[in-house]
Amino acid sequence: MASAHPTSILSASELLARIVLAQQRCILAQVPGVPAGDDPEPLHRMRTSTRRLRAVLKLSRGVLPRRERRLLNDELAWLARCLGPVRDLDVMIAELPRLLGPVVSGPHDASMTSLTDWLAERRLLARAPLGATLAGPRFEGLLSLLTDASVSPHRRKASLPAATLLRPRLLEQLRLFEAQAGTLSTASSSDDLHRVRILNKRLRYGCELAQPVLPTAVFASTLDIPHDLLGAHQDAVVAGAIIREFQATRPAPAQPILNAWQAALLRQAAGLRLDFFAQLPRVIQVLGDPAHPQEGSLAAALA
Repeated sequence: MASAHPTSILSASELLARIVLAQQRCILAQVPGVPAGDDPEPLHRMRTSTRRLRAVLKLSRGVLPRRERRLLNDELAWLARCLGPVRDLDVMIAELPRLLGPVVSGPHDASMTSLTDWLAERRLLARAPLGATLAGPRFEGLLSLLTDASVSPHRRKASLPAATLLRPRLLEQLRLFEAQAGTLSTASSSDDLHRVRILNKRLRYGCELAQPVLPTAVFASTLDIPHDLLGAHQDAVVAGAIIREFQATRPAPAQPILNAWQAALLRQAAGLRLDFFAQLPRVIQVLGDPAHPQEGSLAAALA
């Protein structure tokens, strides 16, 4: 049995309120910087807050009324969709020079400049509506829903100790991650790997959110391994799709260079895939079998 955490007396309602208010403050703090666009970090932090909030809503079923929880989740998903295209372009603008560094030289330089200019134009178009979005009534309504979620009357599970509520739900997420990861092979599609990446991310956020009441912080570095490797793999896959889209706009003389970039990205994705499968057994061992938790595993910490 896991040892008692110093703040395990927090109720589910109290922990939910604490997390919601912290993430609401984070979202508000980013509002001036997101439409300005000079620094990609405010948009990244706002998008991450939407994910943390959706993670805690998933874990806190029975604390908020179902209708309120679903409405809040839908509005957070809406905000994430508004931010997503710009964030994806920010990542590609930052990552493509690094991903393609080994093959970009000499005659490739002009093509890289054309690519970054093309991405910057797309980012400018995608970012243009964000100022109106964050000044509009729907965003204001989302902020009101967040305030209500932290202070409104809660359902019967609200008075449960937060640790009591979270343990079985995190174990459920752990089982789902391990089951899906167990179906993977080196021949699995990029979509299959991405689905496991999402499950890993949900488990990682869940462990992060549970830290005030459960001893889950120590497992963050283990969950970072698939997070980082599968994230880099997905970046290479998305970069390949962007190069293909860019390629369709380029004249014939540029095609050999762009084909070389595609080949380089395929090699990187293949290497990251192998790295992930090499690390996966150790990750699974540290997370542990939920049905037979071993001492020192995440499963044991949640038992």
